[in-house]
Parts: sequence; C-alpha cells; structure tokens
Amino acid sequence: MALNENGDGTFSDTTTRLTWQHEDDGVERDFEEARAYCQGLSIGGFRDWRLPTLPEFQSLTKEAKTASIKVNTSYNMETGADYWTATIGPQRNVVHIADGTTMFLTNRYCVRAVRP
Repeated sequence: MALNENGDGTFSDTTTRLTWQHEDDGVERDFEEARAYCQGLSIGGFRDWRLPTLPEFQSLTKEAKTASIKVNTSYNMETGADYWTATIGPQRNVVHIADGTTMFLTNRYCVRAVRP
C-alpha cells in the first residue's frame, strides 16, 4: 500500500489502483468547467481522466499521510482553493469538495483529476 511517482505527471495509489494527476494547474473552475477540464486532459499518455469521488479523495488523504512522495490532497497550495469531487450533495445544486463540505456548483475550485 503506497503512492508511487510515475515520472509522467502522475502518481499511482497501489491500494485503490487509481492514477492521479500529480499537480493541478492552479486554475479555479466551476463544477461544469472542472468536469470539462478532466474530459480534455491528457497526461501520462491517458485521456480517460475524471473528477474523483469523495471516498476516493478520502482514501488518497489516508495514503498520503505515510507516502514517500509529497501530495497535497485537500487544496491548491498557491491559491488555497479546495478540490472538486464528483460526489453530489444532498441537493442536486451542490457537490462535495475534497474536505467533505458541500458547495454550490457555481463556486470555483481547483481540480485534481483521477483515472482508473
């Protein structure tokens, strides 16, 4: 169980078998823009990127605590903006961000994409 640097702008979580975008681009987007960003993303030779679910972010946070590579799992260090997840909240106009809080779809946050 570990996070492994892939050397191509991604890292892999051996527990979940997910591949993550290593660094976000620092751009804050609303929810629809975030989804579109993932759909157009090409990193490490892959184009099947998506927004992670809240449980996937929670698993990454757990793994990052003991990882040998440095990964900020909750927010962009430069802007202070949290990361979007794909997990819809109790109302359809809100989505969870990486720390579990629900925010309106029109708010602007950063993206750390994931792929299977």
